[in-house]
Amino acid sequence: MPGFLPAVRTIPFILNANDLSGLATVFYGTAILKLIGKESLLPRKDVLLFLQEVEPLALSYLEYCYYLTATHSLLPGKPNHPEELLSFVKKCACRQGGFARSPHPCGLPTLITTYQATFILSFLFNSKSEGTILV
Repeated sequence: MPGFLPAVRTIPFILNANDLSGLATVFYGTAILKLIGKESLLPRKDVLLFLQEVEPLALSYLEYCYYLTATHSLLPGKPNHPEELLSFVKKCACRQGGFARSPHPCGLPTLITTYQATFILSFLFNSKSEGTILV
């Protein structure tokens, strides 16, 4: 298990960048620490602050929304504007079924983006915060 820790140590550097390029790394680093029982190494407050700062930027592609939501689900936490997240995911729905990466009219649904949308919707409608549904 020590082999995972050097990669996870990059999280503080990514959190200082405040951009979308590190969102996936923050998610995977958080997931690894949870899986190996080392959550105490995670700078939780810094991760939540990072997620708060990149949330408006994440509403550009479904995978960013997924990494944002999935990281919140691990902490646990919640997005600041779940209604905007829901609106974006709905716009990615395709007439023929499934979800595309973005709301572009030529967007094609894929299995991975449909999974990501399903995860986000499940999180938004099933997560409870102080006894209320997020959306």
